[in-house]
Amino acid sequence: MSKITGVLEVLTPSGIETFQWNGDPVDRDQARKEFEARMSTGMYLATVSTGPKSKTQIRSFSEAEQIEKELGQVEVTISPALVGG
Repeated sequence: MSKITGVLEVLTPSGIETFQWNGDPVDRDQARKEFEARMSTGMYLATVSTGPKSKTQIRSFSEAEQIEKELGQVEVTISPALVGG
């Protein structure tokens, strides 16, 4: 079994949905579809862990893949965007 190189966690009111991938294109495509479906609503915020206490906002799955290439792995979290003022 290959080492996990990507994790997508989707935070929802009913719990956390987790998608993982490595060299299997099917797993990566499933994570991409979930990412794009959530982000296309405009109701979610996506962040990537870039350090122990550091996160960076991303807007596309391609950005997550670029970070995966640079660091060897990526952890993406999608959560409902905060609305208000």
